[in-house]
Amino acid sequence: MKYLSISSSDTNEIGKKLAGEFVSGRTMFLLNGPMGAGKTTLIRSMVKKINGFSVTSSSYSIVNHYPGSPNILHADFYRTGWSEELFETEIAPIFLNKTVLFLEWVKPRNIYMECPTYCIDITVTEDLQRIIKVKPATWKLD
Repeated sequence: MKYLSISSSDTNEIGKKLAGEFVSGRTMFLLNGPMGAGKTTLIRSMVKKINGFSVTSSSYSIVNHYPGSPNILHADFYRTGWSEELFETEIAPIFLNKTVLFLEWVKPRNIYMECPTYCIDITVTEDLQRIIKVKPATWKLD
């Protein structure tokens, strides 16, 4: 699926739509795009739709947990890069049945979990519009 956003309001609406279409029980989203593309804006609107929480950027704390039904985990690996150890010790133990996981700056080859997983890639055009592409993850083993 492909969406075009010309404003942060559009990105918010797209996030609400994605939350309604793709979240069912345990679900994982891998988000990639340049700094400032709108990854956190998209996640913020998805989480608000899913369980009402207000999300802040994970860039400073790496992993944020928003308990509820479902639980929300949001991790941003921009500063640290992908860390399998961090994933195994901090995220995997609480990524349970009714949890939605958002991982920023993570490619499918880095991680595999048995649950619906979607890649969301955001590109920014020359005129600052956002192209948001959503597709099921395909796994590449190194």
